[in-house]
Amino acid sequence: MRSRPRRPSSSTGVSGLSSMALRYPGAASPGPWTISSGSPPGRGGGAWGGGDAGRPALVWRDAPPGGEAGIARSAAPDWCPPWAWCLAPGAKAGPHPGHAAGRFYLLDLSSVWESLPLAGWVGARPGRVLDLCASPGGKTVLAWKWLRPARIVANEVVRARLGPLRHNLARLRIPGAFTQGMSVS
Repeated sequence: MRSRPRRPSSSTGVSGLSSMALRYPGAASPGPWTISSGSPPGRGGGAWGGGDAGRPALVWRDAPPGGEAGIARSAAPDWCPPWAWCLAPGAKAGPHPGHAAGRFYLLDLSSVWESLPLAGWVGARPGRVLDLCASPGGKTVLAWKWLRPARIVANEVVRARLGPLRHNLARLRIPGAFTQGMSVS
């Protein structure tokens, strides 16, 4: 009999996030992370500091290097997984050769925070994951990074946005990625 993956537990239910325990196997410090603020990044004080929305970050495709030359980092919030780096103010990682080589994906730090519920499914290895509004690919990359599914389907309803989506997934060499442009209307 297969055991069900452990889901994040919340003391406030669906209405709000007050205290959520997330397990991330392989984290530097074993045990659950405890998030003790009702506000997501950039929407209040508490553990978030109020400055995470619009804060640039990058997600490493594979294990982060010991010291990547040319990428200035800043301190990451305690909830941030070790494979996501916060960039220092004014840092420009886009022109870095590692970006073109598909070693990392640039996004907003608040996107990493929004993906934290997937941490409860780490190790579940689902057969398929579907991202319904996928372009330019950040949510797809985060879902792949957390879950490592056999197949990840990235759907984009706006056909003009399929090009950037396909480019980003190909650049990062996401295994089992499939793109489609389908609308349900």
